[in-house]
Amino acid sequence: MFLSNKFLKSATIPKDSRIIDAIKSLNKSTIQIVLVEDKNKNFFGTITDGDIRRALVKGKNLNSKIDTIIKKRPYILEKKEDINYVQDILYKKNIKHLPIIKKRKIIGIYSSILPVGKSKTIENRLIIMSGGFGKRLGSLTKKTPKGMLIYKNKPLLEHIILLAKENGIKNIYLSVYYLKKKIIKYFKNGKKFSLNIKYLNEKYPLGTIGSIRYLKKEKKPFAVINCDVISNINFDEMFNFHKKSKSLITVGLKEFTYENPYGVIKNFRNKFLAFEEKPIINFKINAGVYIFNNKVIDIIKKNNIRDVHKLIDFCQDKKFKISVFPIIEDWTDFGLAKKILRSR
Repeated sequence: MFLSNKFLKSATIPKDSRIIDAIKSLNKSTIQIVLVEDKNKNFFGTITDGDIRRALVKGKNLNSKIDTIIKKRPYILEKKEDINYVQDILYKKNIKHLPIIKKRKIIGIYSSILPVGKSKTIENRLIIMSGGFGKRLGSLTKKTPKGMLIYKNKPLLEHIILLAKENGIKNIYLSVYYLKKKIIKYFKNGKKFSLNIKYLNEKYPLGTIGSIRYLKKEKKPFAVINCDVISNINFDEMFNFHKKSKSLITVGLKEFTYENPYGVIKNFRNKFLAFEEKPIINFKINAGVYIFNNKVIDIIKKNNIRDVHKLIDFCQDKKFKISVFPIIEDWTDFGLAKKILRSR
């Protein structure tokens, strides 16, 4: 697919930008690459979503400068070429993008990545854990299951399902228990969403992962997401990462930045040392998104595991490989968002 320079405005940033700026650009363009320009608007290099994920895993944070992760000599073209010629280069070089640079200016890009909404179909299954009581949300979930709480005129579950569909997912399982009839009545078999929706019916509460025991084993890994997490996750990238890492489990990781609203005092015992004005704290959190190999189904059954953290601890004790995949796309946890949710 050829994308003109007009489209690429959202995918272009200056070289003195931070990682957070690159992520914002990626989320706007949705083609998994950022083009970097110098102060004279000349082409300087590229950054892919994979470059950002690797940087975050290695200890960089959202406020780190992008200068250390820019590819300054990527493969480029100097003019528009025949599409068959372009596809041959993309295949032989095992790359996804070919910027077109003329006299150091960006005039377009060839990309094998389709913008969100035109994603290729992913055969892997997505399981949405929606059987919980939602106790953290208080009275909102007294008569409404958490996944059916309304945000922007749609149930949370519908937001998750539609975003997954945009990213190529077509086979979805909803794990249900609490007030399950309301969920099943609304989504049925998924036909109105042009999706295949099935259900994992919990006979009694099975925690944050226990209902996976009802899932039939298939060759392909499957994804799991909490019903209060809305994110435009690139599932294709996450599944590819999981396969290449040869992991049993891949855990979605989200870089979280918190700006302390107070000035912090540094001291040693009763001696004042210094003020630190409103420090920014960066830490990594569990994003509530996972990829599992089908072997996990047997582990859950045989050991009666119900909690996802206990599953991961068990697999770690057994020396199974567990990897982390940074989620750089937009991500929101609605588990405590009482002020912006309403019941049906």
